[in-house]
Amino acid sequence: MTEMSKFINKRLRAVVILAALGVLVAGYLAYRHYANITGGKICNISDRISCDIVNKSIYAEIFGVPVSLIGAIGYAFIAVVSFGLIKDWNFQRIWADLRKGLVVKILFWIVGAALLFSFYLTYAEVFILHAYCPFCVLQQIIILVIFFLLASVRYTVEEDRQKGGICEFC
Repeated sequence: MTEMSKFINKRLRAVVILAALGVLVAGYLAYRHYANITGGKICNISDRISCDIVNKSIYAEIFGVPVSLIGAIGYAFIAVVSFGLIKDWNFQRIWADLRKGLVVKILFWIVGAALLFSFYLTYAEVFILHAYCPFCVLQQIIILVIFFLLASVRYTVEEDRQKGGICEFC
């Protein structure tokens, strides 16, 4: 394994761990949403720091599906694909042109879209609801860190490819 591969796999392992944490946090928020749980010291600290205000708002669902459930599924996808990249799964069985470098690129853009949606939800929290959900903020931090980790992986792959190196991810 080359130094570049070690560097990339280290970043991807961090993505897997963060995405697994994201599944747990988003899963907890989805549970609170479906179980109609209110209150709780960790979620409702004050009138402005409250999971209930955010989780019961119109911004908590898209077409009747809780955003937290969509997030949990998205984090699971990120974790599985990143794990597959580490374990050198043959993505070309799914599609002949699906090389590891392309998988990294697609994953990067999916996470970028998730980050933009996260920014939208942050805007709604700050400027419309005037309330902050501690677990939602944690989700926003997780997706931001995952985005930067994948940006680092993508940049490393592209840089090595342009240098004509032996890119195991190309």
